[in-house]
Amino acid sequence: MAKKTTEPDNGQSAKKTGIVTNPIRNLAVTAALCLILGVVFLAVPYFVRDYAGYVIGGLVSAIGLAYIIIYFLRKPVSGIYRSEFAAGIVMLTAGIYVVVASFRPDAAGISITLRLIVTALGLLMAVDGVLKLQYTLDMARMHFDAWWVGLFTSLPGLGLGVLTAAGLVDDFGVRIHIGSDAFLSAMLVLGVAFIVNAVLDVITLSLIAVRNRAASKEAAAAAAAAAAAPEQPAGPYAPTVSAPAAAPETNSRND
Repeated sequence: MAKKTTEPDNGQSAKKTGIVTNPIRNLAVTAALCLILGVVFLAVPYFVRDYAGYVIGGLVSAIGLAYIIIYFLRKPVSGIYRSEFAAGIVMLTAGIYVVVASFRPDAAGISITLRLIVTALGLLMAVDGVLKLQYTLDMARMHFDAWWVGLFTSLPGLGLGVLTAAGLVDDFGVRIHIGSDAFLSAMLVLGVAFIVNAVLDVITLSLIAVRNRAASKEAAAAAAAAAAAPEQPAGPYAPTVSAPAAAPETNSRND
């Protein structure tokens, strides 16, 4: 008797989701990053102001220099059509610019480098908000009862990211003067914004976890129901229906 094999839906093998398509991993990484940034901005704002540009610029310059060295260490034939030299020049130039730009703070004490960092982080938060919105729509399409809660986490997160990238969040901190100076006030508001986005990510993570648990229960119940149903024989094991026996032929001719 042939061994029965179970195939996934549509006969396709199941694939693990990658780092780009895994919602739990995406939200967990972003939440951890925003939480760390929020704590750093709140706890050591002047360290961010004085050293963030030098650290980031130095790292980018070091990576660019390493790319250039790798290009020259490769054999000409194996290095043809590769982009290490071009990428290294670009990164080295960008890193030097970041270091130099860190010397020129504006009226609030925020350097050009820190402004670029805040803009990049704001864009990251905005993309994170769009992803949360997609996950919310996924839950709505799956008819999850509490999908609408995701709107209260995705839309504020998206708006917060756009405002941060546009420089309006730290500008608001400068205007309300909650710290001893304008820079400290801006950093405190930015730190709170990052922590709020981390909380929104955690709430969305909880929703996804609940939905996944419910989906697993539904799949288990469907599998149990399918296993309990009587199996219909098919192919050569199917019962055959015989045709009714023909009536005996009578000879109507008179002898």
